[in-house]
Amino acid sequence: MNYSRRKFLGGAGGIVSLPLFESLLPRKAWGDTTPPPKRFVVYYVPNGRNQDTFKPKEVGGNFNLPTALSPLGPLKDYLTVLSGFTSAPSVNSLTICDHAKAAGPSLTCMPIADGYKANNGISMDQYLVQALGLKTQFPSLQWTAAEPGVNDCGSSNIYTQSISWSNATTPLSPLATPLAAFNQMFAGYDPNATEAQRALRAAAQKSVLDFVQKDAKSLSNHMNAADKTKLDEYLTGVRDIERRLAGGSNICASTAVAPSKRLDHQATVTAFNDLMVLALRCDMSRVITFMLEFELSYRIYDFLFPGQNSAGHHTLSHYGSQTQLDQLIAVETWETKQALDLAQKLKAIPEGDGNLLDNTILLLMPGMGQGANHNHVDIALAMIGKGGGTLKT
Repeated sequence: MNYSRRKFLGGAGGIVSLPLFESLLPRKAWGDTTPPPKRFVVYYVPNGRNQDTFKPKEVGGNFNLPTALSPLGPLKDYLTVLSGFTSAPSVNSLTICDHAKAAGPSLTCMPIADGYKANNGISMDQYLVQALGLKTQFPSLQWTAAEPGVNDCGSSNIYTQSISWSNATTPLSPLATPLAAFNQMFAGYDPNATEAQRALRAAAQKSVLDFVQKDAKSLSNHMNAADKTKLDEYLTGVRDIERRLAGGSNICASTAVAPSKRLDHQATVTAFNDLMVLALRCDMSRVITFMLEFELSYRIYDFLFPGQNSAGHHTLSHYGSQTQLDQLIAVETWETKQALDLAQKLKAIPEGDGNLLDNTILLLMPGMGQGANHNHVDIALAMIGKGGGTLKT
């Protein structure tokens, strides 16, 4: 049998991309020293940061982590913090909307001449896809855990709700639910499936894995014991994610609420993190942009402040009291913890002589500096990972 570096399980209406299994490679490839692929993930956070609790005061490698970055302590050996950036495109944008000109040019480095129509540039994630000639199943992915947002002083929402742009006039709008992202990855991509078969899968709410069991059994017959265990663990993980996105075993009994609505915000972010791990681990994509929230987010984090009648994130970023400042710091710390969750899951997956995080750059990126002042100067960014040896942390 012939097996390529990337293997898929396919069935009626579903396709599953798999990790690399050594026992399926030709014998001459067992000693292959080709380095693992490098990945790039942007983890965008809105409304700037409170610099006193996000930006380290020390310069150089021996720095202390301030409060909002402190969750990254367990991965400090993987952490590089860059500060002092000025977003010239934001400063030079003619539009008066500070949040639109925070997110809009964040990856394009192009000033916005008109906030009411699309006139930006290609974003760095899309430039990477083109420059590297990436041929993965999805050259790039764009996702968000954001709730519907408001526009910024009348400018188009494309600037606050899209950081990926394929060209000057085409923003790549992110998928906004984990279930939509899961279906993008695993449902309906079998070129041999008919529309009727895809419809049958959706109607019956059957797992994508139900359609590939025969293929998986055949594949397992050609594996050694270690790879059989690896296959079982991987497919179990996919099944677990799908069950969580579907809201449990009783989803077929309820048609009033879309399955993805069953996830609270924390569970939604966790599901997206797990899906990003799957996409990177299986080389389905090497470039992902994830907006934890849209710019100018007014999300109320009541689960962090039960019974405290907290204001929304944007209001907190313009804090008018010590209570609001404390809540803002708590929100920004929680957001850092979500990036930590993704990073630790990547680190837990062996790859080559290291792990997945060794071959990834995870960029924790606010669109502006001090949110309270709408500053586009002294912006601090946190990079997690080693980028396949390209980053010396």
